[in-house]
Amino acid sequence: MVWCCVDRCAVMSASAVAPHIAHLANASRKDALLWFRDKFDLPDGHLEYMRNDVSAIFDKHKEKEKRESALAAMEKEIAGMEYVIVKKVGSGAFGSVYQGRRKDGVIVAIKIIDLEETSDDIETINREIQALINAKSCPQLTTYYGSMVYGTKLWIIMEYCDGGSVLDRVCITHHIHNTEYTTPYKF
Repeated sequence: MVWCCVDRCAVMSASAVAPHIAHLANASRKDALLWFRDKFDLPDGHLEYMRNDVSAIFDKHKEKEKRESALAAMEKEIAGMEYVIVKKVGSGAFGSVYQGRRKDGVIVAIKIIDLEETSDDIETINREIQALINAKSCPQLTTYYGSMVYGTKLWIIMEYCDGGSVLDRVCITHHIHNTEYTTPYKF
């Protein structure tokens, strides 16, 4: 269920592709993104997130039929998504964090880790998810809603807290310059 469906396009035959997708395969990358935006009412943040995947489809698939198939797979995946990205709110060693919106309108945080590009092993990522799951009964910690894998990207869905990181809040409250606490220490 990911836009990074460039290698899975053989799943759909050319005859199964809807006419609007055939038209899209001849359009520009920008027009393709705008079509997805209009069809699924996607926020600009989601389009920005999709930009690389759409470009990859256009770059990899020069033949119209393969491009149509990849775009049709993308359309099907977006139609089934429960969350959309509203805007990017930060990034770090593990990946990027986005403000997202669930289909029912609830605002969430979406942490996205590209499993092919991360330097962390799956074990470390799994421990983080397990910690979130185990902390569900603690009201002082963010609520974990679930995880999904879209292609090579792991989406970790959590409660959205718009106050910034705990470090940011401590620094603001105590009028401390953030760089005083950014030196890593090993315990």
